[in-house]
This record gives sequence, structure tokens and C-alpha cells, in this order.
Amino acid sequence: MLKGIKITTQDKFEVVEYEDKLEVLQQMVGGLIEYVPVCNNIDMIINDEGKLEGLDINPLATILFSYDYIVGDALIVGINDEGENISLTDKEIERILFVIKNNLKNCEGIREKYDKIKYEI
Repeated sequence: MLKGIKITTQDKFEVVEYEDKLEVLQQMVGGLIEYVPVCNNIDMIINDEGKLEGLDINPLATILFSYDYIVGDALIVGINDEGENISLTDKEIERILFVIKNNLKNCEGIREKYDKIKYEI
């Protein structure tokens, strides 16, 4: 079992243990998976078709990614040099949770901006 952090669209987050199998990862994000980089050796797994399916925005995941809006539930995972999933270290978990906790207050503002953009498209 590997350790990661699951972040939901309802601003909930938790350290989770998961099995590194495609079906498990798809279940955790609710569909086909896509990897997006967060920083060195840390990726976020998201629903590849989340925007097409009209999934709700995930403000906390959006804060961590910062290049685009993230929708649907997300899983933060460690990645080795070969691109394989590995457990997040305790230090990585501590740092990511620190960023998440310090940005909870920004979630509503991100939702409002996303709603404006969504309706302009």
C-alpha cells in the first residue's frame, strides 16, 4: 500500500493508503486518470474528463496545481525517477497539508472566479 493525500471538491482532505492499480486510482478520482505535476517527484492524479463531465471545481487542488483549474476529486502521489507511483514521505505530507490548511480560506474566492469563467465560455 502507498500513502497519498486525497482532496475532494468539498474542501475535505485526508492522508490515504491506496493500492497502485489502475482500477483503484480511477475509483478514487471517479473516471479515467490524468497525471499533472505539482512539484519535484509529486504529481496529482485527476479525472481526465472532469471538465467535459462538468465536475465541480476543486479549489484546494487548484491551489496546489496553479496552472489551471482542477475539477473533481484529486489524489496527490509521490513519483519516482521512472515515473512510477510511490508513497509520499512524511515530510512531503506535512508540507502539503501545511499548504492546504493555510489556503482553506481561499476556497470560496476560487469557486466564485471559476463560476464566472465557466459561464463566459
